[in-house]
Amino acid sequence: MYEITEAGVTEFEDWLAELLSTPVREFTSLEAGLSLMPGLPPAEVARLLDERADRLRMELRALDASHAVCRGTWGCPS
Repeated sequence: MYEITEAGVTEFEDWLAELLSTPVREFTSLEAGLSLMPGLPPAEVARLLDERADRLRMELRALDASHAVCRGTWGCPS
């Protein structure tokens, strides 16, 4: 008979937390994380998805700043 070890549970939770919280250019990792989110408590899933949204907002602000520099320096269109 097989049984998941405590180390296995910890590894699963760490891996799933990264899938849910960290944006990557590969959309399938988010899909995988969303399909497995019942493996974590709902409050933890909400926290991780909030973290992901914060990271995406930071990325958008950086892109907006780059765009503003482009407009100011080279007169790029809005």
